Amino acid sequence: MVKADTIEELAEKLHLPVENLKKTVARNNELVVANMDKDFGKEPYRLTPVDKKPFYGCILGGRILCTFDGLRVNNDMQVVNDKYEPIKHLYAAGNDSGGFFFGSYPDRVPGLAASHAQTFGRLAGRHAATGSIVLGETAVPATSAPVKNMQVDVDETSGASQH
Repeated sequence: MVKADTIEELAEKLHLPVENLKKTVARNNELVVANMDKDFGKEPYRLTPVDKKPFYGCILGGRILCTFDGLRVNNDMQVVNDKYEPIKHLYAAGNDSGGFFFGSYPDRVPGLAASHAQTFGRLAGRHAATGSIVLGETAVPATSAPVKNMQVDVDETSGASQH
C-alpha cells in the first residue's frame, strides 16, 4: 500500500504509466459526474470520485476470479438476452451465471462457489440433455424443445448420472 499527494506521485510509486493513470482517474471522475458508468455498467451508487488527496494505491494479484453479476439466466440456466428470451443452446453456471453473488462475494465460506457451480452446472447439463430439469420426482418442463430419446439414469445415493 502506498500513499501519495498527487496522481503522478501515486503512479510512480506503483510503477504505473503516469499518463495512463491520469487518464483513468479523469475518466472515472467524468462518469461520477454523469452518474452513469458507460464503460463497465457499474451501478451509480458504486461510483466514487478520485479527487482528494491523499491518494492510496496498491498492486494486487488475482485472488477471487468471478463476476458479481454474471450472465443473466432463466430457471433452466439458459442465458437470456436483453429481452429475457433464452439464447438457444447457451447455458451458464457457477460464477458465470447471474445474480448468485450479486453485490457480495462471501470468500470466507469455503466451498460456496464450488457447490454453486456443481449444483447449477448439473441443472444446466440436465436441461441441455433432456429439455427439462428434474427436481426430486418432479420434472420441470423446458422453455425450449427437449432432445428426443435421451435417457438419463441417476444413482439413487449420490444423484450422479450414470452416463
